[in-house]
Amino acid sequence: MKADYFFTNGPIYSGVHPKPFQFLATTGNRVLAIGRGRGKQYIGRNTAVIDLRGKAITPGITDSHLHLLDYAWSLERINLESCSTATEVEQRLQQRAELTSADQWILGRGWNRKQFDGWPHKNILDNIFPDRPVALNSRDGHFLWVNSVAIEKAGLKQADNVTGGFIGKDSSGELDGILGENAVNLVTGFIGKPDVASRKTSLLTAQKRLHETGITGLHSTDGNQAFGDLQDLHSEGKLQLRVFHSIPLSQLEEAVKISMKSGLGDEWFRFGFVKIFSDGTLGSHSASMLEPFNGTGTSGMDTISEEDLTVKIRLALSNGIAVGVHAIGDRANRQTLNAFERNADVLNFPVAKSRIEHVQILHPRDLPRFKQLGVIASMQPHHAISDHELAIAYWGSRSDYSYAWRSLQNAGAMLIFGSDAPIENPDPLEGLAAAVHRANWSNRSQTISALQALAAYTVQPAVASGESSFKGSLESGKAADIILFSEDPIPTGFQNCSVVGTIIDGKFVYKDFE
Repeated sequence: MKADYFFTNGPIYSGVHPKPFQFLATTGNRVLAIGRGRGKQYIGRNTAVIDLRGKAITPGITDSHLHLLDYAWSLERINLESCSTATEVEQRLQQRAELTSADQWILGRGWNRKQFDGWPHKNILDNIFPDRPVALNSRDGHFLWVNSVAIEKAGLKQADNVTGGFIGKDSSGELDGILGENAVNLVTGFIGKPDVASRKTSLLTAQKRLHETGITGLHSTDGNQAFGDLQDLHSEGKLQLRVFHSIPLSQLEEAVKISMKSGLGDEWFRFGFVKIFSDGTLGSHSASMLEPFNGTGTSGMDTISEEDLTVKIRLALSNGIAVGVHAIGDRANRQTLNAFERNADVLNFPVAKSRIEHVQILHPRDLPRFKQLGVIASMQPHHAISDHELAIAYWGSRSDYSYAWRSLQNAGAMLIFGSDAPIENPDPLEGLAAAVHRANWSNRSQTISALQALAAYTVQPAVASGESSFKGSLESGKAADIILFSEDPIPTGFQNCSVVGTIIDGKFVYKDFE
């Protein structure tokens, strides 16, 4: 058989073998052959021969933790992440006030406590938007900053309380406009949602952006709207990303009722797992810790009890649904591992593997439990860079086991990597470089090799999702999902290189070279 595309004259990494190959041949949407030597037998009259001229090839990247619809919306909404001070935040909000019609909610994200030397107050928003509702997500996505109009629309009262949530009050006892964790839902339910056509347009814009970074697939942690919208795009022939999609805990019983199991779907869109939150975040001090955050009296919060988590996990696993649990603090990770251990008899029922999302800090005693249980560590290397100062400040010496990629790998755990976009930039080059170099850390004992980091973005996500039979590596018969780099990224650990081409299902979806 002759190839449609034949790539040569550059290093070609299969994702399976450590040494690069010399040629890659594809036909239709599949890899025809990969090998060393000239491979002339695969070149026919209609073969497009691509001289790489030193450019490199790897398997397509899978982002194993990306909020696709939220990322799509973030491209259109106020982004406060680059602001350094409260004054800069106010200036950016004022600019938006002048451009937005009076009947619209003002939506955005990216603020953090450091910009304000503490929590922001609703009064700042009231001064800029006295007549329009405002809801701004924190950078970590776990807190919402709202103004008085939004509080009034949601009917919030001083006496309100939410299990597993936080409703902020100022020194006078009044609501201060900060809602955390489960309390965020008290307002978001009142925000008008974009219609289906608008959402699909936003998703297609985001898809194009992701192609430019080399992402060919993702494990999406959005809710029901994205689940339906992506199926629509797939049926319309417009979905050009391989999506492994989760559902929220609120939909678990319904999924069980209709016998929906992990793996349902095809090579483009599959049902993945149910996502459960067990704690909060580092920056807000709501991650559940075994010992208090340094300099504080708080050990964070559990958003679900270990007992309830155990029950929910059993309901999912016993019905063929894999589980992904958000756990950042060492206590949250331990409790989640405990819950999985109590369900060891049904852990292998689903075709996909269960996982813990984030795993930002662990007690050393819990490192071997991932391998023992067969639970995946789904981590985001970007966080080690952006949260470095917070980790050192609030975890101190405990941070030796934060973002513990090497320790987990040495203990036999399987790692899969993602970005957590829009919390972080989805560009996988940033995550790959972070895993290899851990640039702003003086202690770099948790770094891993470039090939190990690449595997956590390619081969291993396919194993985690139960899709390794057709994707994740460049082997004969597997999907022709391919990334072209400007130069060999392995020797430099993904520094000083760029993505110049992305091929999905045998077709270029992005090309930036002659």
